[in-house]
Amino acid sequence: MFNIKLILIRIFLVVLSLFIGCQNSKQPSVERFVGNSGTILPLRLNAVTGYRYGYNADIHISFIRKEPISPTDKINTPDSLKLHVVLEIGVPTRLATGTYQLFIGKDSFRGTISSPYIYFTGGQGGLPGFGGTFQFQTVKGESYKVYIPPRELERG
Repeated sequence: MFNIKLILIRIFLVVLSLFIGCQNSKQPSVERFVGNSGTILPLRLNAVTGYRYGYNADIHISFIRKEPISPTDKINTPDSLKLHVVLEIGVPTRLATGTYQLFIGKDSFRGTISSPYIYFTGGQGGLPGFGGTFQFQTVKGESYKVYIPPRELERG
């Protein structure tokens, strides 16, 4: 009739494929919200550097424009975003201070950031792990959400 081992193997493979397919594969991103609609900006994660010192961590994050600037562009700098994050390490780890510098077209903005989610591990015997979600709003009223998946910090 039915081969029980074959059925169990098929069930295991189906469950395994569902588990793998449901993993969070979200890439680093910068999303701009105007009203209720969001748009992912064409910025790529350039670097996440930092170091831990005692109960704090100092982290610098930079995103830059994905496409190279053409000579016909009339802007002074490429679109970019820089975040500076200082964490207080504990249970839970929290954002002590955070600032941003955003350059979009001819506009530049700077200010403070907030964070509803921070991921931080280690740093005692090796490089710390870091990730999280960061938010800020410009004076134009646009809101931004930056997502950084958990990753090992580069020394900076």
